[in-house]
Amino acid sequence: MMTIQTYKYAYNLSLAEQGNIFRYDNAHKHPGHQIEHHIHRFDPPGQEIPGSPFETGEDWPTLTEVAMEADGYYWDNLFYDY
Repeated sequence: MMTIQTYKYAYNLSLAEQGNIFRYDNAHKHPGHQIEHHIHRFDPPGQEIPGSPFETGEDWPTLTEVAMEADGYYWDNLFYDY
């Protein structure tokens, strides 16, 4: 199976009426974002958790891996009432 690795990317999972869940990216350089490859993690309803963003290093996920993580989040939280 062939794997395609991105060069510039921003993968975001957000839920209607709840906000962001996570965002992998390297597409911006802002003060406080000294880590090139990183993930922002959020607690519903979209509040970034302390310590975020977290470094992913040179092994950042492919789009397929992020889609699988989003699918897992959906099934893990299907019956939760936020």
